[in-house]
Amino acid sequence: MQKLLFIQAFLLCSITVTAAIVYVSINYLPTPPIFLSILAQFTWQSSHGAAVIIYLLLNKSLRKATFGLFFRETSVFPLTKTRYSKKQIPVLKVTVH
Repeated sequence: MQKLLFIQAFLLCSITVTAAIVYVSINYLPTPPIFLSILAQFTWQSSHGAAVIIYLLLNKSLRKATFGLFFRETSVFPLTKTRYSKKQIPVLKVTVH
């Protein structure tokens, strides 16, 4: 369990660090090459979107719950019936003279 948690954290942090390194290196170049700009954009998007993929691949309980929401015939969270009370709420009547 701790090994998977460490792997998840390492993957998430390494993608974010890669994006940060690319963006910092762009700041030190007078005119950055176009591939570096594309790489920076890709790593920035990956740092935000990779968490979902990493969690779904490495977290079994999250994966089961997510796929259960999409591929089950019944709902994962069944709705419960609620009863409304028949008690009336007193209304404050205001009269203007």
